[in-house]
Amino acid sequence: MHTTPRLGMRQVLRLSLLLCAAASALGASDTAIHLPLLYDSFLPPAAGQSYADQAFGTSIKRLSDAVNTPNHATNGNLLWIGTEYPTASPFNMNNSRLILQHQGYLGLYDGSGTYLKDLPFAVNVSTEPRWSRTDPNALYYVTGNRLMKLDVPSGRSTLVHAFTEYAGIRGRGESDISRDGDHFVFAGDEPGGLANRYVFVYEITTNTKGAVLDTVGHPFGQLYLAPDNSVAIGWIAGGAARFTGIELFDRNLNFLRQLTHAIGHMHLTRDVNDDVLVWTNSDDAQPIANCQNGIVKVRLRDAHQTCLLQLDWSLAVHITAGDGDGWVFVETYDPADPPASTPAWRLYTNEILQVKLDGSQIRRLLHHRSRQTANYEYQPRATVSRDGSTLVYSSTYGLQSSSGHAFGYTDVYFAAVPLSPLPHLSIDDASVVEGDSGTSSLVFTVSLSHVSDLPVTVSFQSQDGTAIAPTDYIATGPQTLTFPPMTATRTISIPILGDTVIEPTETFFVDLSLATNAVIDVGRAVGTIRNDDYAPIGDPATVYRLLHPSIGAYLFTIYPFERDSAQFQYGYLYEGPCCKWFTGAAGDGRMPLYRLFSGGAGEYLFTITATERDAAVSQYGYVYEGVAAHCHPVSSPGAPNPWYRLRSGNKHLYTIYPSERDAAVSQYGYVYEGITCYLPPP
Repeated sequence: MHTTPRLGMRQVLRLSLLLCAAASALGASDTAIHLPLLYDSFLPPAAGQSYADQAFGTSIKRLSDAVNTPNHATNGNLLWIGTEYPTASPFNMNNSRLILQHQGYLGLYDGSGTYLKDLPFAVNVSTEPRWSRTDPNALYYVTGNRLMKLDVPSGRSTLVHAFTEYAGIRGRGESDISRDGDHFVFAGDEPGGLANRYVFVYEITTNTKGAVLDTVGHPFGQLYLAPDNSVAIGWIAGGAARFTGIELFDRNLNFLRQLTHAIGHMHLTRDVNDDVLVWTNSDDAQPIANCQNGIVKVRLRDAHQTCLLQLDWSLAVHITAGDGDGWVFVETYDPADPPASTPAWRLYTNEILQVKLDGSQIRRLLHHRSRQTANYEYQPRATVSRDGSTLVYSSTYGLQSSSGHAFGYTDVYFAAVPLSPLPHLSIDDASVVEGDSGTSSLVFTVSLSHVSDLPVTVSFQSQDGTAIAPTDYIATGPQTLTFPPMTATRTISIPILGDTVIEPTETFFVDLSLATNAVIDVGRAVGTIRNDDYAPIGDPATVYRLLHPSIGAYLFTIYPFERDSAQFQYGYLYEGPCCKWFTGAAGDGRMPLYRLFSGGAGEYLFTITATERDAAVSQYGYVYEGVAAHCHPVSSPGAPNPWYRLRSGNKHLYTIYPSERDAAVSQYGYVYEGITCYLPPP
């Protein structure tokens, strides 16, 4: 559902002010030197709070407070929290999550910049974590010679591909996943020999490695994928000969052309219809005219260079860009740490700039206020979300001097890029168990596609479906939901009325309308009230079989409530009734059927053997969950059906059907382990 965004009078006035500011402080005509006010004494706000940059007006939010954040890898608190590198975006595909360095491990944050949890310590900056472009919950990373995939919510990792022909693989620290989300460029280590010798492109969907470039004798420091999956390699040597400067290859590593005479900080992005390299030419012995220490756009199809910005020689830079919105971001820093006074403070010193790729405009966004940037740790390493809407950077804010913070300290800040396209609003479906009495809350999450520097409002109202107000829930609205600036998510809570009536699961709706400063993308959510009142379970009882599609593990249960919860809360797929279990001991030789769960594998184990139960707990990390039901150890008139057990890796399958047993072995690689016990007729 799409609606036209409305701007209230306050928003119109504020937008007018922003547009005026864009024409002056953010505009290409502004070449005045803007000194950061209170440079030696300014204190940033507390984590989670925002302020407006004093020179340029951009909204800045502090995300972290390292010195008051526990160090979960050791003892005490952290010394620093920081970004990884400008060319590897820390934001996931929909800006709902980002990752930051907590010294040696990674912290996960939501789209508003609120800390959520740590990633598994095995996934750290040295493993080059890169967000999937098709799954907001997936991170790719490398370890040794393996490409892995982490499911962030569960913390489980799976193998994507093992490159056993190499001792190790890496993207050289700067490359990101391809724009199409299906390719990586890697350098492979020669076993027992040269590191980073072999360069190749790997395609995820086909699980194939392309042609290999042997770089022996030609050391390189940079490795990038262009939007069209061509490969840029930055050779250590400079010059105009082969294997110097930055060269472009097609995805099969066939040489195309030299792009530059020297390496330098850079980023590859798309400018209208052309793929381009944006690069600092500070090390180029033959720079284009009138572009000393320049930010240069290099067109990949013909290596044509265009000067976008010329900087004072006192300034170094990092460069970052989104997927191709026509802009690039340049972060400058002066390693000499000059005082905030002229003439030492040169034009664009210690700023983050937004530069239009056609060269027509430079927007001056903020002073990053990081000091002593001759030390790499203090360099801001600003990086942007893939849609170009949100910046994040590291900074000391001079707190070593003003507040006595230790050497090495940094924290992270982020900013909504002014004049970005309006964010899109969406509301998620939600479900809750009805309960037997009283009220509970059904909570809907409303999200922006990116944070905004403007307040966003939207109206919401509930609508009956099969659930009827006020019998099943309390009708709500129309009411207004407000997103303060720099906030990505808000919630709506609807009261649900419990009862003991056996009834179907019921649904109602929550609709969004009349948004200001945003566009409604998904404007209707389904609220599901899950029935928890069931008829008594008989003896024998029907067993429900469910499969978790991403884990490949089966769940068996006789409880309708657990069957329903597994689907709604944990993503299982219900496959139907599969057999029957005895619910009571009955004194006829039945034995308890023990149920155990392995959190690491996400799988359930069933056994009637106490010794196997105990060994699973003590040796293999299973958790004993109790007696699931009862069954017979041998065939009997009341229990003639063998319950076959099969294993694939660390996952088990159980079935009473010989045809399914045989197919699992012959077609799907399962190993038949024998009969668990005997069950009553289905």
